[in-house]
Amino acid sequence: NKAVTGNIGIAYMPNTDLRLSANVSSGFRSPNFDDMTKVFESVSGQRLIVPNADLKPEYSQNIDAGIRYNDGVIDIDAYGFYTVFNNAIVTDVFTYNGQDSALYDGKMSKVYASQNKAKAFIYGGGISATYRPMLHFSMFASVNYTYGRYNNDTILVPLDHIPPVVGKLGIKYDNNVWYTELYSLYNGKKRLIDYNPSGEDNLQTATPYGTPSWYTVNFRAGVTFAKYVQVQAGVENILDKNYRYFASGMS
Repeated sequence: NKAVTGNIGIAYMPNTDLRLSANVSSGFRSPNFDDMTKVFESVSGQRLIVPNADLKPEYSQNIDAGIRYNDGVIDIDAYGFYTVFNNAIVTDVFTYNGQDSALYDGKMSKVYASQNKAKAFIYGGGISATYRPMLHFSMFASVNYTYGRYNNDTILVPLDHIPPVVGKLGIKYDNNVWYTELYSLYNGKKRLIDYNPSGEDNLQTATPYGTPSWYTVNFRAGVTFAKYVQVQAGVENILDKNYRYFASGMS
């Protein structure tokens, strides 16, 4: 498969503290070995993914923009993006030997396969900020949001692998010899209606309400003893919260 892709962008700095940027680009992905040949039972006795020899490449058109302000004390960076896919490769119901189910490992399973759907889109954005009120000391925060859907000819269906809102918040002291950092990681909730019904996001491991939101509190520190020697230590999830990353099968 062949494709011509490219991008064009512009950046503008009205002063030394402020930077504005925008970019337009196109993308291309050819079906890979996994897409074309994999036989995979994602849920035993329920969903069997089979190869699809008719897969074609998917193409994308993208636009993104950003703004950054940095005066040495406050550093703020915000961005947004929008991507449209043509012939997007998604997992959906399929047939094998003319049947919608197949016997696999002694069980009848519904057949799925990677397929080119008409169109899909992803958009999102985020913001990060760092505040340095004094030498060696800083406070930081960031948040990111992503949304994706594809058109199955009748309704919009959630895309696979779209994470919930994620964020980070923390404070840090850092000099030439040692540093300490206290920070929190945040994952927003993922509702059941936002899961792809035939995808690989481990819907079967979610609660009846989806994947709950969670946060952890963490601490780490490090000391530099010599030019090439540094010792680091940390404690993660200090509050001992039970949490699960979206799409993971393990708490």
